[in-house]
Parts: sequence; structure tokens; C-alpha cells
Amino acid sequence: SGGLSVGAFSRRAGNCILTFDHDGAGVFVDRETGTLWDFSGRAKEGPLAGSGLERLSIRRSLWFAVAISFPGIKIYSP
Repeated sequence: SGGLSVGAFSRRAGNCILTFDHDGAGVFVDRETGTLWDFSGRAKEGPLAGSGLERLSIRRSLWFAVAISFPGIKIYSP
């Protein structure tokens, strides 16, 4: 209704567990390979370009419930 969307993806790419940084412009960069990832979980540039991360199932919840369950959680927006 507000045009908001949410996605959650596995950090696993092949045999590697990736760690992500957000560049502030809607792109994520994994520290392990330097690959650029978009909000759809697709690798756009770098060694893993063309691959995708497995989409995880999500459940709608109120913000305060998430914050209590996952202290320190980071929320990113495009």
C-alpha cells in the first residue's frame, strides 16, 4: 500500500558465506569477492555476476517485535 517491499536472502553463494556492506545507493557489496548485488539478490558486477542468492521466506511483523527479537538489526532502503 505504501509501495514498500521486503526481501531476505541466504548469504551462501556456492561454498562461501558472504558478508555484505551497503553502499548507500541501493547496492550491496560482498567483502569476500567484491561482487555488487542488487535488492533482488542478483549479482550485477564482479566474479559472481549473473548468479543469484536464494530467497528466504519472510513473515510480516511489527517493527518493535523485530527490534526486540534481533537487537542491532540494520534496515536498508533503496
